[in-house]
Amino acid sequence: MELKTPSGRIIDANHIDYILWGKTVSGIPGTLVQLKTGDEVFLDNSEEEVIREMNEASDQSAVHRTTDDVSWVDNLGLH
Repeated sequence: MELKTPSGRIIDANHIDYILWGKTVSGIPGTLVQLKTGDEVFLDNSEEEVIREMNEASDQSAVHRTTDDVSWVDNLGLH
């Protein structure tokens, strides 16, 4: 699933720092989030969708960190 702004801009879940407001903002369904850059962005997605995407991105990041650590240990001959 893609996290999109009303203008169609796609936001990577890894760039979201936290959710500011879910459900409805000014009568428009969606979710207001703060990016790690400090920018606030309104998404067309529900709060539940944003949370799910952030959790999936977090799980993938953990896998990449583990894989990188294993590669580093292999390069040192420490396994």
